[in-house]
Amino acid sequence: MNLKNLELEQWQALLAPFAPSTTAIRKLFAAVFAHGAPNVAALRQVPQVPARVRDHLLARAEVPSLTVLERRRAQDGFVKYLFGSPAGGRFEAVRIPLFEEKYVVCISSQVGCALGCGFCATGRLGFSRNLETWEMVDQVLRIRQEADRPVRGVVFMGMGEPLLNPTEVLRAARILSHPAGLAIAARAISLSTAGVVPAIHRYVREGHPYRLVFSLTSAIPAKRLLVMPIEATHALPSWCQPFAPTPTRAKSAPCWPTSSFPASTPGTRMPWRWRRPSEASPSSSTSSTSPTSAVATCRQARRNSPGFATTCDC
Repeated sequence: MNLKNLELEQWQALLAPFAPSTTAIRKLFAAVFAHGAPNVAALRQVPQVPARVRDHLLARAEVPSLTVLERRRAQDGFVKYLFGSPAGGRFEAVRIPLFEEKYVVCISSQVGCALGCGFCATGRLGFSRNLETWEMVDQVLRIRQEADRPVRGVVFMGMGEPLLNPTEVLRAARILSHPAGLAIAARAISLSTAGVVPAIHRYVREGHPYRLVFSLTSAIPAKRLLVMPIEATHALPSWCQPFAPTPTRAKSAPCWPTSSFPASTPGTRMPWRWRRPSEASPSSSTSSTSPTSAVATCRQARRNSPGFATTCDC
């Protein structure tokens, strides 16, 4: 039983037969995540935990750790880590310095990747497996152990497509943002996607508080298809559909993909607004799939939102 794979509610269900107090469970949870217990034996030192609970965990549970295989330090303060897992496979994470006061950690969600984007070295490796929750959380824990500043943000932008491993990724995000976990603000956690539309629908429907970031590359669908094969399956205009206004969602929610914005939730008003193709006047509307329309929309988004940034060349 891997304790690093469990959210607090799962801890409560696991230990319910022993009737521990809520305080005792939170202290155990915090010992593993907030304080980074190196192994299950370290739980002996957690105060206010009944002996029967500790004995059960020592006999049945484990707290595994990743192995740091390599570190590469850059002159600008970035550090790339290569991790090995007891479950097999190697994957990377990067420690990113911000303003000489904190770090953001970029972590992987898969070993390899199945999308095969032309500009991505991971895509050339092919797909091996999804990472488990604990493997994603432990990337942050291991990097935090060596950090001389606090870790205040996490981005799922390393190896793999996070929305092709949504259950494990979202569980990891909840542990990272839990007050008794790593206590990283939900708005400081970002999930990057190349545009897996069914998973985007699920993400918006469930109303997660984390930021959803789109790997756009180009606002011209035909040009994007040349380097991102996923465009053939999930075309760029279809990204709009999960964000279309509904009776339970604010009409100002964006309907065109941006490079970074928080997922819309009921009652949320977004900081910018532009017309959907169906709302545009006949004189100004163009096909949503045309290059001219796509480029114009991308440029308009840049003007209307100071935080909008893409890697496209429009």
